[in-house]
Parts: sequence; structure tokens; C-alpha cells
Amino acid sequence: MMGSKKTAGISMVFILLFVPEFYAADVVYDKSKINDGVIGVEYNGGLEKPIKATVEKGGDRYTYSLKKNELYYLPLQMGTGEYKISVLENIQGTKYKSLDATMVELKLEPTIKMFTYSTPITYFDTTMASIKSYGEQIKLKSASDKVNILYSDVIKNYKYDYDKVNNLPSDYVPNIDDMYNLKKGICYDYASLMSGVLRSQGIPVKLVMGYAPEVKQYHSWNEIYLNNKWNVVDTTYDATMFQAGKATSFSKDASKFKIVKVY
Repeated sequence: MMGSKKTAGISMVFILLFVPEFYAADVVYDKSKINDGVIGVEYNGGLEKPIKATVEKGGDRYTYSLKKNELYYLPLQMGTGEYKISVLENIQGTKYKSLDATMVELKLEPTIKMFTYSTPITYFDTTMASIKSYGEQIKLKSASDKVNILYSDVIKNYKYDYDKVNNLPSDYVPNIDDMYNLKKGICYDYASLMSGVLRSQGIPVKLVMGYAPEVKQYHSWNEIYLNNKWNVVDTTYDATMFQAGKATSFSKDASKFKIVKVY
């Protein structure tokens, strides 16, 4: 339910200009968690112009906006092999130049721990109102209870924002506290809230983008690791159904969902 255009961080097209200008002193990489399937990237230069990081393997690329001078962890979700990590600065419009790049090799299949990290797409920290509030509610519960409490609250109390979906910037990335405070958002917001809160509790969660059986537009949902398996969970759809007085089911049939991107 993202509307007809796909938001950035999802499928934004931009042009890379590889020029011989490098400011490697402004870029720091943390490769200590490669075996978890993530690499840390920190950009310490100016943020007057948009800064992005890309993760590439083979012909596939994931793109992330770096909006703060802090360490971000980026998932290496495309399996074992060699990855190219680049940090880019906007020149004009959709044109970017490379500031720095590094190569890393993922030798082992990443564990599910990859999907417990805060990332630019599923960002959370302990100061956020949503993390504090839900954390207090579920901190002493079992993993199953934590998931069920959050899931029930979201489908009962959060509404789809039809105005927002028609006015999204091309580089939109959710802020889960905005979703928490307003109690409304688009599918990307629903999936990001679920990811951030549950990851903050150590529960592996994927934020997935692609196409769902009951949704015509490009869509976002979650896969939650619970009871030793990945469960496809679509809180956007379930909230709409629940609030219309219709039956919902927590776990969906994965075979009916077409995955384009996994974060």
C-alpha cells in the first residue's frame, strides 16, 4: 500500500559518477560483525548534501541514506560472497559521486542475528518514545507474548494514512516514533515499527518489500522469527481487516507473497 511510486531506499534510481576524489578520512568501516551478516559504516563529513551508502553484490544493489554522523549497520543480505560497500555524495538531482568504497567478503551464511540490528531502514535507539513505551510493556514477557502484544496493539490502534501515501518524498524512510505518536502511517511505517520494536527486544525481524496477494500496489510487510521459523506478518492489511470487523490471521502463506527487497 505504498501507492504507484516506489519510495527511495526501495527502488530509487540515481546516477553514480565515479570521479577520482576520495575523502576516506571521513568514512569509517566496522568489519567486526561480518559473521553476523552486517557491516558498520560511519560518515563523519558534512551533511549539507545528501549522503548515501550502497551495498552491492553481483548485479544487485541496496541503497541507504546516511542522515547523521553516526555508525550505521548495513545488512549483507544477499548471501555469501564478495560485496562492495560505497559511500556517495549528491552532486545534483539524482547524480552522486563516490567518496569512498571498500570490499568485504562474507564467507559464512549469515545467522538470523543480522535481523536484530538497527539499520537506516529499521532504525531504533533506546531514547525513542516507541522503544521505551513498548519496551516497558513487554520486557518481562516471552518472545511469543512480546510479538502478540505488539501485533494486537498495532492492528487495533493504528490506521492507514491515505493522505500520506499520495504525498511521499522520493527518499522517504520511516521514523517509528512518528508512527507511534500519530497512530497512523503507510505500510512502510507499519513494517518499520514492528521491526524496530521487536529488534530492540532481540527478536529477529525482516522488513520486506514487494507484492502481497490482497494489495495492488507495491507493499511492505514483515517476517518475524518465532517458534524456530519465519512467519509472514502483514500488520497493514490486518489492521484494515480488523477495524472493518473482518477476520485476520497472524501468519500468512509465504508462497503468495512476491519478495523484491529484504532489509
